[in-house]
Amino acid sequence: MIQLEHINLVVKNIPEMLKFYQTAFPHWYVRDEGEGTWSGKHRNWLHFGDEYQYIAMSDHG
Repeated sequence: MIQLEHINLVVKNIPEMLKFYQTAFPHWYVRDEGEGTWSGKHRNWLHFGDEYQYIAMSDHG
């Protein structure tokens, strides 16, 4: 069986995307969030999902 663990999305506005996905997946929750540098840019990131799958969002898209 094939299972999707996560997808990575680079978005302009994490809170707006989170609001959308919370409506689509009301049983999911914010698993973790933080800050980092990716391709030389400071980025905020957030993982939204459950114990099996999640969406990884980072900003400055």
